[in-house]
Amino acid sequence: DFAINLTAKPAHFELNRVFGGYATGYQTICTLVLADLIVFLSRVASRHNLAEHTDKLAIVVAYMEKNYPNRITLEQLSRLVKLSPRNFQQIFKDYFGISPFQQLIKIRLNHASKLLRKTDYSISEISYATGFGDGAYFTRQFNKMFHMSPSVYRKKLGDNRKK
Repeated sequence: DFAINLTAKPAHFELNRVFGGYATGYQTICTLVLADLIVFLSRVASRHNLAEHTDKLAIVVAYMEKNYPNRITLEQLSRLVKLSPRNFQQIFKDYFGISPFQQLIKIRLNHASKLLRKTDYSISEISYATGFGDGAYFTRQFNKMFHMSPSVYRKKLGDNRKK
């Protein structure tokens, strides 16, 4: 019977019950693996309780969505949620899997793609309207996300373009 109940008894008693009949050393190896797992899980749990930060992160993303055309700094974002810049950046990355600025770039590029599809604005105008100060940087980032240049994207996906 390999069912293990770690809550009913201390772990080493339960491991002894389940693996006691196996070769010498097997129980020790299992105990060490379990100890490593417990240490790993405690480190992850203590690093950040991400659930408690969900509301704060929602505030930050909403701020980014509303203010994407403007210059946004890490300090501004961290002040919004009353965290240090470093702590905020780590929590954001743990939650979303990307940095706050990678998220901001995604937001800006999504808005830029909409403008490319729906307007006749020049690529330079769209670059500035979406918070990219540099047209070349905008084009590089657009290529990374959409795997094509803004002008090719517009030709392929543009519809009913109006200013």
